[in-house]
Amino acid sequence: MTTDSETPASGLTLEDVASLADGVSEIGPATAERLSRLISAHPLCADQIARLEGMASDAGLDTELEARLSAALGCNRDLDLLLESRDWRHPSEVLDPDGERGIAYRSLIRAADARIERSRSSELLLESRRKLERAEAAERAEEDLVACFVDGLLDRPPERAERLLRLADSRYRRQSSGTGAAAP
Repeated sequence: MTTDSETPASGLTLEDVASLADGVSEIGPATAERLSRLISAHPLCADQIARLEGMASDAGLDTELEARLSAALGCNRDLDLLLESRDWRHPSEVLDPDGERGIAYRSLIRAADARIERSRSSELLLESRRKLERAEAAERAEEDLVACFVDGLLDRPPERAERLLRLADSRYRRQSSGTGAAAP
């Protein structure tokens, strides 16, 4: 991967090219759009655009996705971080410790699959992919639990739903603190 210390023919880092080609840099939208067209077609950036497009394809990113190349570069960097960290149990430990960013599981899994296909024998990649799949399944199960609970609340009159929410909160707090059994 081209780092900031390497100078490609264009003089721009992959991050520069991705944000300019996506048209999402911090320069005004009209200038960003003009630069996007210029960067995407400029021969000095062709190799970098091809690498970014390859990353986007590996991650399964939709060609219509806004900031697609930047997302591809971010996904690639996230996978590198996971591989470097090695001892993580859940990807959020490395990628989203504060829980504000979210994790693009499907893109990371697809990018790992592409690397596995090219490397043919990377145990570290295979283990990272398995951990990503387990984390994604656990998150999906949590989302299903919340959806089921909310659907159940929506089937009740508002005042009853509010009472059930308070009851669930109370039971959760009591049980998680270990101060007694749940009330009926």
